Amino acid sequence: MAEVSLIEQLTRTACGLAIILFIFIATFSRSPRLERMAQRVLAVVSLVAAALLGYLEYTDGVFYGTTRMNTTLALICAVVAVGANLNIKGENLSHGANPHTIKKLGHVEPRPEGQIIEEE
Repeated sequence: MAEVSLIEQLTRTACGLAIILFIFIATFSRSPRLERMAQRVLAVVSLVAAALLGYLEYTDGVFYGTTRMNTTLALICAVVAVGANLNIKGENLSHGANPHTIKKLGHVEPRPEGQIIEEE
């Protein structure tokens, strides 16, 4: 077994790196290639952090002064890893009408003043 203090330090490093990548993902999105690479690195780092947090739970290690949050934080890291690979930039997920694009296309014409809408 590895020394617990070394695992604790590696866990803090992996979680810190994941947070920094998560914060700066919008900066990386200026280039599609760089954004994809950052998403993959974030996914790998988050999975490593989740594995290390799980190992800390197994060895009764301490993460920032607590032993109770290791499993919960490992689950959150796993969710972030899965979510990091979802590239939703520019895709219409709801498949509904976006009022901004409809207005830009000119499909919505303003109602003339004084027009009464009849109820059926």
